[in-house]
Amino acid sequence: MSDKRDNIFVYALLGLGYLLFCSVIPSAMAVGYASVMGWEVNHIYVPLSFVTGILYVMIVFSLMREKLDLTKNVSWKGLGEAFFTAIILFFVINFLVSPVLSMIFPTSAHNYDSSVTDMMETPVVTFFQVAFVAPLFEELIFRGLILKRALRKWAMPFSVLLTAVLFGVLHMSVVQGISAAAAGILLCLFYVRRRSVGLSILAHSVYNGMVFGLAFLLG
Repeated sequence: MSDKRDNIFVYALLGLGYLLFCSVIPSAMAVGYASVMGWEVNHIYVPLSFVTGILYVMIVFSLMREKLDLTKNVSWKGLGEAFFTAIILFFVINFLVSPVLSMIFPTSAHNYDSSVTDMMETPVVTFFQVAFVAPLFEELIFRGLILKRALRKWAMPFSVLLTAVLFGVLHMSVVQGISAAAAGILLCLFYVRRRSVGLSILAHSVYNGMVFGLAFLLG
């Protein structure tokens, strides 16, 4: 059963809240602290985003009256499918979607590559961010909350597309946003199949880890 909170406006606010709590606010705080302490911004940003992400998830799940269960529907077969999904994501996004987008939007691609290069200056904390923190909170909010509730109200194709579009828009970059939306569709379909946010987190985490490894090897 859906309720009055199940509408596109509320879901957009949930996504915007994720962007603020897990990116904008900790980033602004990290820049301020780094200038005072003389530390690398990423060394402060990553743990801050982890803390603010936990707070945001706790607040939102409480307000939406949703139960947080990371182990629901987890199975050995599901674990195998999560790794397989991550591999499919890796090849589809990095060898099909991204190259085409880079040709169409070269400036956006260049800006994204520059941001990745900057992040690689702190590889350990960056790996923790992209392979653990980001997948954890993105899946909890977008698949474990928005998609889960959207499926109660709308048909699967619309729910998947809505969630993926919101996921892409909030990446605030043309190339990264379209790539994220494409990845979001595959992650949504995986969630629909398995109905397990824990497995979705794993698939997303493995995928991001593979992307990090590729970026690290390519310098």
